[in-house]
Amino acid sequence: LISTQVDRAAFAPAGHDDRAFDDAPLRAAEAASGCVVHLSAPSIYAAALEALGLDEVSRWRRQLSFLNLGSGSGYLSALAAALLGEGCVHVCVELDAALAARSRATLAALGRGPVPALRDVQVVCASAFDVDLDLSMKFDRIYVGAGARHGDARRFGRLLKPDGRLVGPFEDDFEPRPPWGLPQALLRVTRLHALEGFDEFELDDLLPVQFSNLVRPAGDDDGDDDGLLVSWTLQLYGHDGDPTTQETPQPTLSPPTITRWGSGQGWCYSDLDYYIGGDSGGEGWREC
Repeated sequence: LISTQVDRAAFAPAGHDDRAFDDAPLRAAEAASGCVVHLSAPSIYAAALEALGLDEVSRWRRQLSFLNLGSGSGYLSALAAALLGEGCVHVCVELDAALAARSRATLAALGRGPVPALRDVQVVCASAFDVDLDLSMKFDRIYVGAGARHGDARRFGRLLKPDGRLVGPFEDDFEPRPPWGLPQALLRVTRLHALEGFDEFELDDLLPVQFSNLVRPAGDDDGDDDGLLVSWTLQLYGHDGDPTTQETPQPTLSPPTITRWGSGQGWCYSDLDYYIGGDSGGEGWREC
């Protein structure tokens, strides 16, 4: 099992090592790092890794690029890196500066020891919504580590290569959205080959879950990118993005000249709209 190669206790909040291997979520404030550390239940991580198909890499004998949006403690990326092997482009994007620093240090320490592939993981302190969808490189696999809205599946899916997969917790597609949110399901999003310039995605509803939500930009109330002013964006590059760049990903901040305005109507009025997700109901919910 890949989990035996990566010490989950190394990512757990200090003083909670005894609970690190329970099949339950673990969340606690940590005085030393000044942040709240959260680990999903091991079974949730196992389901996500299986849905991402990272266990197939050894059979394909090819390297995959990996993006973790809302990477938190970095534990899922550690498991993914152990499966992907050395030499892969692997980027974590985490908004909380203290948590990003903590995960960077933990990954680096384990990379110097039992899991050398962790040295390839780069942790960037930024919002998942700051990643430039058009100018950034595309990834083979993407994991979203916090609860996202219905429209975000398509938003983040634009960072996938054709045949790439994204897995994460997304809310049901239901309008109007109540202030307290909607039920979530772990979805697998597969980007199909573009047809006449239109992106097509295949959605698979895997299991009902409940994650803490991604922190959204101010003014983004509906989960779509229409009418949202982007003052700056994060561009991710790597050896399979722009051949003129270095082989390690080089995140850069574009100048505040990129302003995006959509139709103001949202995805439900777009030709690209289609049904994703469904009513997971209240049965079988799992805390994660």
